[in-house]
Amino acid sequence: MGMIPPPKSTGLFKLALPYIALISFYFIYLFIGSLIYGALESSPERETVQGIKQRELMLKDMIEELVQNRSSTTYDKEEENERLHQLLDDLVETVSHPDWIPGRTELLKTPDVWGIPSAMLFCMTTITTIGYGDLVPATIGGRWFTIFYSCIGVPLSFLLFAVIGGLLARLASRIAVFVRKICRRGWKSQPPPPSATRPVSNGNLYPVLEAVEEGTDNAVFEAGEGSGDQNGKAEIIQMQVKNGGQKRRAPSIQKQQSVFANIAEEDDAGDVPFLVVILLMISYLCVGAASFAFAEKWSYFEAFYFTFITLTTIGFGDYTPTHHFENGTHFPTMLYTLVGLCYISMCVTLLQTRFVTLVTKVGEKLTGMVNARKSSSGDS
Repeated sequence: MGMIPPPKSTGLFKLALPYIALISFYFIYLFIGSLIYGALESSPERETVQGIKQRELMLKDMIEELVQNRSSTTYDKEEENERLHQLLDDLVETVSHPDWIPGRTELLKTPDVWGIPSAMLFCMTTITTIGYGDLVPATIGGRWFTIFYSCIGVPLSFLLFAVIGGLLARLASRIAVFVRKICRRGWKSQPPPPSATRPVSNGNLYPVLEAVEEGTDNAVFEAGEGSGDQNGKAEIIQMQVKNGGQKRRAPSIQKQQSVFANIAEEDDAGDVPFLVVILLMISYLCVGAASFAFAEKWSYFEAFYFTFITLTTIGFGDYTPTHHFENGTHFPTMLYTLVGLCYISMCVTLLQTRFVTLVTKVGEKLTGMVNARKSSSGDS
């Protein structure tokens, strides 16, 4: 009895298992990091938030007291001036504190700032080298852990983006091959052009492609396949015609190929066209910008700027998803960023393939030109 072949679903699962394991391990690594950061940073951050609130209340009380004393008829001018200078110094010290950088103060005032969702988003922005800077470890233990956590997490992120990006690039190449096959079939199914005959020197008409089948003129086709045939150049066909016991060579007939055929047969290796890759990148940025503009109440340009800065891992931190922290909707931001980084890796892989192919073709052309010049100079 023959062996029963396993079902296709089993084979697909075996192929997908390494990718599933890598993605699962990555999210587990983020989850473990969020738990450790929550344990290390939660208590100090609560104390920092309380200190900010107390300092705000103290400054407000000092301002109110100064205003009341100024409105009074009896007050010590020198004492009030000294208190005013002290108030200004406290204000300068407060606004120059690291916890008062744009976005961080509002972030610290949100409840459970080092909870699992926000801590996972922080871990993701850390090991992907985005690093907004709005949420940072304030303890020595948290900073030491960031060093060791990033030493493993950053290479893991690069591995994830390279593997998933390569998988998406191969999928895009398969789609490109499929589209080219459809285009080629559509071109081949077209009827031949009506001008299938060309005049020869004696004024008679000899069919170019049907002469051998008719057998009346014993036409012999000699296809001259030059080095430029594979580059889409025209194929030169020389036809010898036997007439009255004499052979004469008909003039060269140039078989032209349509532009549609050249596009369809441009590259069978599955390389995605350069313009398509750029459009894929821009479309993903535009879709993300629309969603962030709606969620964060930004203008469309601000949201597009944020998505570009994020997915290129520049991460200035001037725009951060604060509403996602307030609403606890961190997972969509994290998912969009991770998918986008894999998407950008796919586009970079496709562009790299196109660039290598282009350089290879240019090198072959230059080598052919040099060899042709050497051979011509040797013949002379």
